[in-house]
This record gives sequence, C-alpha cells and structure tokens, in this order.
Amino acid sequence: MWQRSYEAEAHGVSAEQIWQVWTDINRWNEWDDMMEYARTNEPFGKGCHFELKPKGGSKLSLEIAECEEGKYFVDQCQLFLATVRGHHEIQQTKTGGLRIKTTVTLTGPLTFLWRMLLVQKIVDGLPSDMANIIAAAKKRNP
Repeated sequence: MWQRSYEAEAHGVSAEQIWQVWTDINRWNEWDDMMEYARTNEPFGKGCHFELKPKGGSKLSLEIAECEEGKYFVDQCQLFLATVRGHHEIQQTKTGGLRIKTTVTLTGPLTFLWRMLLVQKIVDGLPSDMANIIAAAKKRNP
C-alpha cells in the first residue's frame, strides 16, 4: 500500500461552496490542470460512475465508493492489479475556516508501477488542485 495526503485551510468560503465544486464532475477539468475531461450522466453520490481522461493519458472509469453529503466522498478506480482511492473531506476548523483534505491510497500487486505511471502525478498536482478548488468555490453562490 502507498498513501499520500494533502490538506489546505481556506477562509472566506463555505463548505457548501466547496461541495458544489466537488460534486460538479463534468466541470472538474476547470480546476484540475492535468485533466482533459471528466464526464457523468448520473447524480453525484455513492454508486455514481464517471470517466475521466488525464491530459496525455488514457481514459479511466471511476465510481463514488462512499459519500456523506457535504462532508466527504471517496472515488475509486480499478486499475490492472491495483486500486486507487481518493478520499476528499471538508472539516470546520477552530478558527472558523475550512480544512480541505485529499488522501490518495494505492493498493495491489502493481502499486509500484501505477505509482510511477499515474498516481504520483495526481499527488504532485494536489496543491494546485486544492488552490484551484478554493478559488472556484469562492465564485459560487453560498
């Protein structure tokens, strides 16, 4: 198993605004600079299936494996002999802001290979993604 997390603290934005950005899968490429597109025709929630295509990469099929509205969701992608899960959560801080955290976990016999081919790039992009999510959320109506 391989796991990495990144978190950021945000002020001047509500959990509802962050949740609006996260649950709008068809617009993820607007804040994720490494993504060509993400697409779904299903409502966001546990069991929602979607596909995404990283820039320069192959199309991937994902599913929302867990979800508690307004608090967290887990997306999951089954790769060849490996599984990657992204746990995305929002927490209130004692200072009145929000802590936004993403933890990426990679498991399976080919963890080492998928880390090099795909997952390390995802993790390396988390600081930029988080800043872009917060900026996009601030433009949304609370």
